[in-house]
Amino acid sequence: MGKELALKELEFLEHFLRVNRNQQPVFNSFVLRKEQLRQCNFQLWSFRTLDKFTALYQLHDVLQDTKVSDLTLYALLEKLNLLFAKGPDFEESLVMDSKLLTIALIEVLIKICRIISCDSTDSKVRHSLRKSILLSIHVQFTREYALKLWEQIEDQD
Repeated sequence: MGKELALKELEFLEHFLRVNRNQQPVFNSFVLRKEQLRQCNFQLWSFRTLDKFTALYQLHDVLQDTKVSDLTLYALLEKLNLLFAKGPDFEESLVMDSKLLTIALIEVLIKICRIISCDSTDSKVRHSLRKSILLSIHVQFTREYALKLWEQIEDQD
């Protein structure tokens, strides 16, 4: 189940990456204006921006090795929970480009999914950690980001 879920998430994440790089319309049919995409990306980074940036940087470092231990998987899950944290609806000043941060985040999530899809080490703890990481990515990022994009599409009409 973990490998299939990882591959499914990879498809979505790679699509979102192409959308952010202006290489593909959203869901292959809808073109968002730059401002609309900026709004979606800004919403990801409007709470605890510096903490999220630090976690993203740390995740990038952790993922330098394609072989991961159970402890590394647990650390990944912790960092993902921080990255996906939500808070009050107020705007923090964002000094970094939210589009570039979002692209970096998606690239890290893609790498995580690729590592998990190739991980053949099996134990109950490891299976649970892989599943938790993939569900976290799906529920807290993929689904939420797709909804944000869809809201922008509906606002066009």
